[in-house]
Amino acid sequence: MKPFQFFFISFLLISHFSGHSQKTFTRSTVEIFDKYEMKLKRINSNIETFRMSLLRRIDQTAKDTTLGVNIEIETVKKSDLISSSGFTITSNLDFALSASNVQKIDHQKGTMLLSLDEFLSLFDFINESIGRVDNDLKYDSGWQLVIAERFALALIFETQGGASGKKWKYYLRLDDAEFEVTFEDALEMIGKMSSFKKRIKAGIK
Repeated sequence: MKPFQFFFISFLLISHFSGHSQKTFTRSTVEIFDKYEMKLKRINSNIETFRMSLLRRIDQTAKDTTLGVNIEIETVKKSDLISSSGFTITSNLDFALSASNVQKIDHQKGTMLLSLDEFLSLFDFINESIGRVDNDLKYDSGWQLVIAERFALALIFETQGGASGKKWKYYLRLDDAEFEVTFEDALEMIGKMSSFKKRIKAGIK
């Protein structure tokens, strides 16, 4: 995949004792070498999305370059609420009951740039977890990896299979956003992580 490149400018507001403010600018370039997205829509209309991008960020102001994998998790939860109700008298002198529904949407999103070492540690953990799936355990169990107290990935075993009926699943959390996928459906995502690793080991140019 040919790298996708874009530019952005971040603004920092610095306050002075005089009451005036001065804006400083940071110019950056981001090159995206490869990316992946998995979006799952639940029966209750909730939507969970996992995205990752292998990228290089160049800080043109500080002359600094960062290679890493950007992880993004997005959760959209929907619920229907009855906002108001009442009755009216129709032209035929009949009574009619009416109600209006309002849909509440809770949107959570977390983004984190993993260093190459952090991403490789994440992939190693996933590789190790795959070996556990062949075991038929007696109790509900879980194995978890946490990075920087913000991002967590866990392999979970449920004796009853949970809502999906599948006993093995991966659970990911980034800040307040959550993503849950069965082990079978996660194989595509793991395969893409493997291709990221191969490209990292070969050297990104």
